[in-house]
Amino acid sequence: MMEDVLYCKDLHDPIEGDSAKPSSMPDKEWAKMHRKTIGCIRQCIEVSVFHHVSQETKADTLWKKLESLYERKTAQNKAFAIRKLAHLKLKEGRSVAEHLSEFQDLVNQLTRMNLVVDDELQALLLLSSLLNSWETLVVSLSNSAPNGVLQLAMVKDSLFNEETRRKDMGKDDAQALVTENRGRSKGRNSKGRGKSRSQSQTKGKVKCFYCDKEGHIKRNWKIWKNKQKEEINQKKADDHNTTAVSSDEDVVLPTMSLQEGSSLLRTKQWVIDSAASYHVTPRREFFTSYKAGNLGRVKMGNKSYADIVGIGDICVETNTGYTLKLKDVRHIPDMRLNLISVSVLDKEGYESHLGNGGWLTLSEKGLQILAKKSLIPFAKDLVYSDVCGPIEVKSLGGNRYFVTFIDDASRKVWVYVLKTKDQVFQLFKKFHAMVEREKGKSLKCLRTDNRGEYTSNEFENYCSEYGIRHEKTVPGTPQHNGVAERINRTIVEKVRCMLRMAKLPKSFWAEAVQTACYLINRSPSVPLDFDIPERVWTGEDASYAHLKVFGCKTFAHVPKEQRLKLDDKATPCIFVGYGDAEFGYKLWDPKKKKMIRSRDVVFHENENIKDFKKSEKSKSTVEGVSDLTPTSSSSDIATDIEEVQVENYGDEPAEVDGDDAIDTEGVEQGEQPIPPEMEEPQVRRSTRERHPSTRYSTSEYVLITDEGEPESFQEVQSHKDKQSWMKAMHEEMDSLHKNNTYELVELPKGKKALRNKWVFKLKKDGEKLVKYKARLVVKGFNQKQGIDFDEIFSPVVKMSSIRVILGLTASLDLELEQMDVKTAFLHGDLEEEIYMVQPEGFEAKGKEHKVCRLKKNDMLIVGQDANMVGSLKKELFKSFDMKDLGPARQILGMQILRDRKAKKLWLSQEKYVERVLERFNMKHAKPVSTPLGGHFKLSKKSCPSSNKEKENMASIPYSSAVGSLMYAMVCTRPDIAHAVGVVSRFMVNPGKEHWEAVKWIFRYLRGSSKSCLSFGSSKPVLEGYTDADMAGDLDGRKSTSGFLFTFAGGAVSWQSKLQKCVALSTTEAEYIAATEAGKEMLWMKRFLQDLGLKQDEYVVHCDSQSALDLSKNSTYHSRTKHIDVRYHWLRLIVDQQLMQLRKIHTDKNPADMLTKVVPKEKLELCAGSAGMNSN
Repeated sequence: MMEDVLYCKDLHDPIEGDSAKPSSMPDKEWAKMHRKTIGCIRQCIEVSVFHHVSQETKADTLWKKLESLYERKTAQNKAFAIRKLAHLKLKEGRSVAEHLSEFQDLVNQLTRMNLVVDDELQALLLLSSLLNSWETLVVSLSNSAPNGVLQLAMVKDSLFNEETRRKDMGKDDAQALVTENRGRSKGRNSKGRGKSRSQSQTKGKVKCFYCDKEGHIKRNWKIWKNKQKEEINQKKADDHNTTAVSSDEDVVLPTMSLQEGSSLLRTKQWVIDSAASYHVTPRREFFTSYKAGNLGRVKMGNKSYADIVGIGDICVETNTGYTLKLKDVRHIPDMRLNLISVSVLDKEGYESHLGNGGWLTLSEKGLQILAKKSLIPFAKDLVYSDVCGPIEVKSLGGNRYFVTFIDDASRKVWVYVLKTKDQVFQLFKKFHAMVEREKGKSLKCLRTDNRGEYTSNEFENYCSEYGIRHEKTVPGTPQHNGVAERINRTIVEKVRCMLRMAKLPKSFWAEAVQTACYLINRSPSVPLDFDIPERVWTGEDASYAHLKVFGCKTFAHVPKEQRLKLDDKATPCIFVGYGDAEFGYKLWDPKKKKMIRSRDVVFHENENIKDFKKSEKSKSTVEGVSDLTPTSSSSDIATDIEEVQVENYGDEPAEVDGDDAIDTEGVEQGEQPIPPEMEEPQVRRSTRERHPSTRYSTSEYVLITDEGEPESFQEVQSHKDKQSWMKAMHEEMDSLHKNNTYELVELPKGKKALRNKWVFKLKKDGEKLVKYKARLVVKGFNQKQGIDFDEIFSPVVKMSSIRVILGLTASLDLELEQMDVKTAFLHGDLEEEIYMVQPEGFEAKGKEHKVCRLKKNDMLIVGQDANMVGSLKKELFKSFDMKDLGPARQILGMQILRDRKAKKLWLSQEKYVERVLERFNMKHAKPVSTPLGGHFKLSKKSCPSSNKEKENMASIPYSSAVGSLMYAMVCTRPDIAHAVGVVSRFMVNPGKEHWEAVKWIFRYLRGSSKSCLSFGSSKPVLEGYTDADMAGDLDGRKSTSGFLFTFAGGAVSWQSKLQKCVALSTTEAEYIAATEAGKEMLWMKRFLQDLGLKQDEYVVHCDSQSALDLSKNSTYHSRTKHIDVRYHWLRLIVDQQLMQLRKIHTDKNPADMLTKVVPKEKLELCAGSAGMNSN
C-alpha cells in the first residue's frame, strides 16, 4: 500500500531496483526526491517505528530497514504465516468478502517471502477454511472440478453466489426452522400476552379441535383442560409413587413408531413438533446448564408416562451454522427423540416458514403485535454519541475528555475517558463490538455532531463496512443531538456536586464521571416512564444494596501475602467508584498514591478525605554540604565518572571520589588546620604553599541544614532541641564504650592523632520524625599510605553490589530486612594502630592530653525464609548493639519501593534530587528533555582567563553542584553519567559556559526527578553493553568509554570515562571500551557465582563489528599494532570463553547515552533499556 502511495506521488524511483540516479537528473533534484520520499514514508508510520528509522538519510536504506523490521524472510516467519493460513476459518456471521480479504492478505505475505502458493493450492486452502454448514458446496465443487483441478476464481465465484442465495433464503441470520426474533413489547402480562381488548377478530378466525367451535383453541378451552387434570389425578391415585406435573396446562408430548436400535437415538438431530408442550431431550450431555430433581411426569402420545429428571439450557447448531439457545429443556431419559416445541417458539415471538418459503405463519405474539401495538424502538436501533471536553484539569490517568454512547430504546449510557479526541474512533469500535456481542444484534444507526472526531475517513469507512447509518447534525445545531448533549450536561453537573461533596480535588473527575454514569443507568428515566435503563437493557432488575457514598472513607483489606504479621490488616482509602467490567470497588490509596480494587471493604459513609489524620509537615531536608562537596586543589580533578564507594553517615554519602582521583589536600570547611605539632612531615609536594579555599566561604554551606540539623558541637549548645541532640550524643558514646571501640592512651612518638567530627541527622519515615541521631566520625583523609594504613580500602559495599542484591531480591521475591548498627565504627579489630583525639564535649576529666586508640553502620539482610532472617537477627543482637528497622525502605539515601505481588522493586532518589534543586535555586527551573544540549561545546577555552572573570566565577558553587550531581549519577541515574563526566573536567577553573551546562543538567533533573531504577519481573540474567565515541574531548582529543550492565531488568553497573590514551580510530576506541567492560563483566560474574548464581553465557554487546573482529583475531595488523598491549587482554578472556562479545545495532545499544549527547527519543530508549522509569 505504501508503494502505491509513492507511485501516485511519483516518488518510487529512490526505492526501486538498484536505486541508481538517472543520468538526466541533477544531483540536487535526486537528493530532493530522496528527502521527499523519506518524508512521505515517515508520515505513514507510527511513532514507535519512527525511532528505528529517524537517522536514515537515504530512501532506499530506509525502505530496506523497514523491510528488515517487518518482512524478515526468516524460516520462523515463513512457518508462522503458513500455519496461520492453514488454520484460517470463516467466522460465524462474517461476510465472504471479508474472509477472502484476510485469506488473500496471508497469501500475499507468503509471496513477499518468496513462497509462491499456486492457484490450485489456494483454492483447496480456501475451501478448507469454510464452516461445516458449507459442506454441500465443498463437495459440489470438488466433484465438478475439471480433471480434479480446482481453480481459485471458480471457488471465489461460487462462494459469492452461495452467500447471495443464503441471504435470499433468509438463512444468513437465522436458523433453518426459525427465521427472525421479533423482540418483546413492553405491554406484556406474566404469560407474554398483550393486554389489549381488541382480540375478537383474532379469536374469530381460530377453531378448537376439541369441540369444533370457533373463538378459541384447544389448549385454552377450560373444559378440555379440566378433563386433562382429572385424567392426571386418576393416574396419580392408581400409582402413588408417580408425581404428576403441577401446571395449569397439561404436558403432552407425541411419540413416533421407531424400531429398537434406530440410529436416530444416537444422533444429534432435532425434530420440530407442533404438539410438544416443551423442548425435550433424552441426552444429558447436551445441556450447557442443568438442574436435577424430581420434576414430575409427562404423558406421551401413546398414553404412556415418563419421568422428568432435570431441566436446563441447550445450544443447538443448525445446518447453516447458526446457534440457537433453547431454554428450560426437559430431560426425559425415556424419550427416543430430541424435540423442539413449536408452541414454545411461538410464545417467544418466532416465525415459522413452511416449505420453500412459500407459506409464512406469524406467531400468535406476532399477530397480537400487528393488531394492537404501535411502533416501539428496539435496542441498538439508534445510538447517540457526543464528546465532552477539554476538562481544565487532567485526570489521574492524564485524560482531558470523555465520550458517551446512549442507546435510544433503553437509554442506557456508556462512558469512556480519553486523552485526545482522535481516540473516539477506537473507543467506538470497542463499544460496537461489546454491545453486539452482548445483545446479538447489529447496530443500525449512529447519531453524532459534525465534528472531526466523527467525520474522519476511517470512521466513515467503518460505518459503511458494518452497515451503520451515520446521522450527522447540521453544523451549529447541537439540538439535533439533544439526547447526548443533555446526558453530558447531566453527567457534568453530577460530577461537580460529587467532587464538592466528597471534598476531592478536580483531578478525580474521571472517576466521578464513571460513577455518575453507573448511577444514571440505575435511576428512573423519564423517557422510559420511570423505568430503569439497566433493567430495560438486560431484562433483569437492578441491585442497589452495594451502592455507597462517593468519596467516603473506607478500609480495604490487605491480603496476607502483602503484609507482615504485625502490619495493619486494612489500609484507609477513598471510595471512588464501582467495577463495571471487573468485580469489586475502586479505591484510592492516598498514602501510596495509587488506585486499588477490592471487594473486602468497610465503609465509613459519614467521613471523607478531610477526616484523614493530617501528617506532620516539615521543611525538606538538605544534607550537609561538606559531605557532598569535594575539596579542590590546583591539580586536575578526576575525569572518571563511574561507580564509587561511599560511606553512609545518615541518608547521604560522606564524600564522592573518582577511581583515578589525584590526591587533593586541604582542610575541612569551618575547621581549624591541624596543629603543627600533630602534623606528619609532608610526603609529597612539601614545598607547596597551602592556602584555605577562597572560592567558597563557610557561610555558603549553611543552607544545606535548613531543617535544623546542627553542624558542630558548638551549634548544639545553642540549638532549640539541645536536650534531644545531647541525648543522641550520649547514646552514641555509650554504644562506643559498650563495644570497646577505643581506649585512652598516650600518643606514641612519631604518631599523629586524627581529628573527629560530630555528624547530626534527623531520621524520618516519610514526613514523620523518627529520632534524633548523632554519629562520631573520624576524618580519615589525614591518613598517609604506609603510615596509617597499608591498603586503599573502603569498608562500604559497592553500589553495584547493592543493586545486584536488590535486583535478585525483586526477581526471586526474597525477604529484605534492614538493621541499624548503633555506632559508625566497624566492629572488630583494626590491623593498623589508629589514634584519634577525644570527642569534643566528652573529654575525660584529668586525661584531656590523652588520645583514643581505635580498636574497631546500616546493614541489609536478604533471605528466602523469613524465619531464617529472624534467627540471624537474634544472633546479631547477641553480639552487637543494633536496632531492627524491619522491611528495608531506604539505603544510602535511596528510597526502596516494592510490589511483591508483581515481583518489582524500585530505587528512587526523588527526595534527594528535590533537595539539591532547592539548594541551588533550580526548583522552579524550566525542564529540558536531555541531560546535555547539543549546542554545548565545552573546552578549556571557555575557562576564565582574566582576574575579573575569575572573581565572578568565585561566587558560583560549581564544585559543590557537580559533587551533588555526581552522587545522584552514582546511585540511580545512569542517564546523566556522560553529562556529569563532561562538566567535571573543569572543576579547577570553570567558566560561565561550564556553569550553564551544569544548570542544564539541573533543568533535566527538574523534569525527571521521579525517574528511578526498576528491578524484577524478568529473569535475573547479567548482560553488558559497551560503546565509545571518537575524540569527544575537545582539549585532549581523547575518546570516552562507556559500559552498562543490566540484571533482573535494571542497570546495576555503569561507567562513563575518558580513555587514558588518544585513540587513532573508532575501532581502537571501541576496542578499549570493550576491554574496560570485560573487566567489569569478570568482576560481576565472580560476584554472582559467589552468590550461587550461574548462567550459561556472559555476554557483552558491542556495536562495532571491527572491534569484535579484533577481539577474536590475534593476527598481526599494521593498523592496530600501536594499541597498548594491556588492552589485548580482551582477546585472552574471549578465547578462554570467560565471556562473549556480540554485535548489537547502534539504535538498540543503551550504552550510547554514556558516551555522547543523544536526542530525546534515543535517550528514552536507552534509559528504558536500563530499567529507568517514573514510579
